[in-house]
Amino acid sequence: MKPAPWKPSVELSPRETRLLKVIKQKTLYGFLRKHRHELFDDGFQAEMAEMYTDVPGNPPTSPALLAMVTLLQAYTGLSDHDAVVASQTDLKWRLVLGLLDSPELGDAPFSQGALPGFRRRMMLHNNDRRLLERTVELAKTTGDFGYKPLRLALDSSPLFTASRVEDTFNLLGHAARKVLAAAAAVLGRPAEELSALADEARIPLLAGDPQKAGGSLKARLDVAWEKPEERARALSRLVQELEALQQWLLEQSILTVEAVAAAWAVVEGILGQDVEPDPDTGAPQVKQGVAPERRPSVEDEDARHGRKSRSQKFVGYKRHLAFDLVSKLILAVGVAPANKPEAAITGEVSADLAKVLAVGHGSAVAEHITSLSIDRAYLVSDLTREVRQAGGLLLCRALSAASLGGRFTKAAFTMAFPGPVGSVTCPAGVTVTASLGTTSNFPKAKCQACPQRAACTASQRGRSVSIHPDEPFHQELRARQATPEGRAALRERTLVEHAISRQVSVQGRKARYKGTRKNLLATRICACVVNLHTLDHAQRQRDAV
Repeated sequence: MKPAPWKPSVELSPRETRLLKVIKQKTLYGFLRKHRHELFDDGFQAEMAEMYTDVPGNPPTSPALLAMVTLLQAYTGLSDHDAVVASQTDLKWRLVLGLLDSPELGDAPFSQGALPGFRRRMMLHNNDRRLLERTVELAKTTGDFGYKPLRLALDSSPLFTASRVEDTFNLLGHAARKVLAAAAAVLGRPAEELSALADEARIPLLAGDPQKAGGSLKARLDVAWEKPEERARALSRLVQELEALQQWLLEQSILTVEAVAAAWAVVEGILGQDVEPDPDTGAPQVKQGVAPERRPSVEDEDARHGRKSRSQKFVGYKRHLAFDLVSKLILAVGVAPANKPEAAITGEVSADLAKVLAVGHGSAVAEHITSLSIDRAYLVSDLTREVRQAGGLLLCRALSAASLGGRFTKAAFTMAFPGPVGSVTCPAGVTVTASLGTTSNFPKAKCQACPQRAACTASQRGRSVSIHPDEPFHQELRARQATPEGRAALRERTLVEHAISRQVSVQGRKARYKGTRKNLLATRICACVVNLHTLDHAQRQRDAV
């Protein structure tokens, strides 16, 4: 049965008017109260009602009301339980939810359990994306956003995992205990008997409670961890116990049961990514380096190791924002595991932009982008290529010419590439043939006789210059960056960095959920809050004129 629509009043009651004077400006509550009927209009409410066509019995809580609660949660950071309490006791929440003139401390308009179910349905029907689109559509009605042409900027920021990040030993111990818990559930044994079950399975290392002193895996191994031979001995013992656990599961005929098999697959995955046989002794040893898809957390299967810069490492996800430099609105967002390059997410972002712009996917989006401001990590993306092909302006800082101890950098050489094959001319006027994506070498004899040799190269073989596969484009970026107008255009990128800061202030630096899709939901909802703040600020500026 479909839920009834949310029909809060449009006109302000005397009590609401008095409260709005008290809370004044610079809070989102007043804007939400005044524009809630526009944000959740009849058409959008009808879309959201389709999420509940499979629900029998009594109609559920209005999804528009739950969506407003979700926005308020993102704005205030309240948990589901505290949101229920706030709907009964907080005057500002009751103002937005249309409850201010109702008796306080009455029945809550929704239950705590309704919120997780609502979020699941939002994700299933992609209505979290629609809610973000609705903030942009609201901006269009107020004149704060024009769909075409679009000056777009892309940027990303780290989103740290909400789960515990562990080393190889603790990962294996954590995963093995989850196997034990799954086995206990299948065998009908209570959770209090996990230690006894571990003894039965001949795995005493995993019998302790990791939350109690002396119960951790490393405490039970009790070795001198600073000594490599001791660490190796500890790993061998742990692997032996994991083999004993597998054998016990086979004896109990439960290894193929779905829950146990899924938990054991995590153990096998960690062994495969972190442990290898010693080439000399065959004993297990921890792999050197980090596997490309290494799983650093048992509880968050999607979190990965990543880098935001050469020096900044983190574990979790990257959130990506597509930002309009004119309206200062976030138009689309993306979330990906931290090890995924920036270019890997632009396809999803472009698909969301197509919905916002009401155009076809791919090149149709690029045709409406007059300029695209990015950092170099996005240069190889399909969206960048499509914008360039459509004639849009690409704003990106040029690759820095490598310093050669005070000698001539690549920027001192003149390059001409009418096609895949062109030429490179050195500061002394010597020209050689060059091909894109290769290294050009100047003749040894010419370099040794050159009067500028000391300022150019110390190599006895002569000077060489690496040619980028897209060298003409990078030459264009360098030339533009050398002009005052080009530098001014690049400085506009600070606007998207400010948007990232606002997103972080709402969402935080740490993920609220586990998994890529749930964190995409959270990122979209928080982007809605950022957009509503932007619209509120624009409206107050208009009112002040």
